[in-house]
Amino acid sequence: MSAASTDTKENYALLRLAARVDRTWWQARDINFMFVFDRGRDAEFQAAFAGELDLVRNNIRGLDVMNHGVSKRTGIMTLLAQAGLAHLPTYGFGDAANDLPMLQLVDHPVVMANGEPAAKALAEFITTSNTADGIANGLRHYGLID
Repeated sequence: MSAASTDTKENYALLRLAARVDRTWWQARDINFMFVFDRGRDAEFQAAFAGELDLVRNNIRGLDVMNHGVSKRTGIMTLLAQAGLAHLPTYGFGDAANDLPMLQLVDHPVVMANGEPAAKALAEFITTSNTADGIANGLRHYGLID
């Protein structure tokens, strides 16, 4: 994050994190994923980075940004193939547009109660919200944890 703003503070608070600015963080690390705080320039960014980056609206405050062709879906597909786990059932937890490709792939799509309608339409099970133990409750629903 290059500067704190109302949007960054609000977004971090939703994640139960404190916004901290470190302008040099990226210089010593590989970056595989970014969240760009911006309201409404989706089409402009899509055009500028077509074929290079994929941008998906995460929430009203900003966009998820990753290398073109990289997503939660492709990550799951790569893990299953390379680890020889394709025979196992898959579970995916999501709540927003950035999760739709993943939810379409997995055997058991789980969506948070606070999820967007498009995500809920793909759900096999709707769990409690992400701030009310949604993942743990979803795992319990499927008997994966006690």
